[in-house]
Amino acid sequence: MERCHAEHQSLLNWMTNENQDQIDWIVDYLYKKNMQAFLGGFFTLDGSNQTLIKIFEKELPNAEFREIIRKMRAAWHQQSYRKKKGKQVSFQLPEKTVSELEKIAKDRSHSRTQTLRQIIHDAANQNQRLNKQSKKKIETLQKNLKALSGEKAAAEKIRNKIINTLSEKLAEEVMLRSLYEEAMGPINKEELEEFKNEKFNETLRKRIEEILEPISDIRLLRTGIKPIRAYLSTTQNLLEDKTHSDG
Repeated sequence: MERCHAEHQSLLNWMTNENQDQIDWIVDYLYKKNMQAFLGGFFTLDGSNQTLIKIFEKELPNAEFREIIRKMRAAWHQQSYRKKKGKQVSFQLPEKTVSELEKIAKDRSHSRTQTLRQIIHDAANQNQRLNKQSKKKIETLQKNLKALSGEKAAAEKIRNKIINTLSEKLAEEVMLRSLYEEAMGPINKEELEEFKNEKFNETLRKRIEEILEPISDIRLLRTGIKPIRAYLSTTQNLLEDKTHSDG
């Protein structure tokens, strides 16, 4: 009788006095199996493992309950093993892949399981490195794009400033020419040719400088924009000759 009692009592040896996770697991297990009746007055007492063990001890004479405890104990050990060693999985591999795995395992002097674990671990690390590199590249591209957007906005601002300034100067010239024609009559270009002298060149030089000064940023824009002097070819030659003579 005492031997039988000891054997029954040993069924509860896997339960520890201080393991809250185990208490939660046992309660959850019994509820899932619809066997919560075996918990007795557990929830009305202190809810400790020691209390649960005492409740189970009273049920040990019941053969059905002992079988439940055996299955519960096996399930707990299996759950603990999986938690410690990792979840066990099973899958099929092509014969060629298995053969290649065996060759790699042999070269490394490892088991197939160890080799497969290492291959997966290396691949995961490689994937993590690639993700970091990709993230860094994306950040660099975004930074460059932001810089380009800033440069574009700055160029747009400069261009608008130049256009506005030239439009203003053009309006001034049109106004002056209109006033002149109203006061003096239509301009005859042939008659004005005789005034293209040194004094005219100096006046023209000053006038060009007055226009260029507020739009000095034009040199910051992309190439392809002709300077004002390019539209005054004849006058430009005269100015260059004047510059050479001054030198």
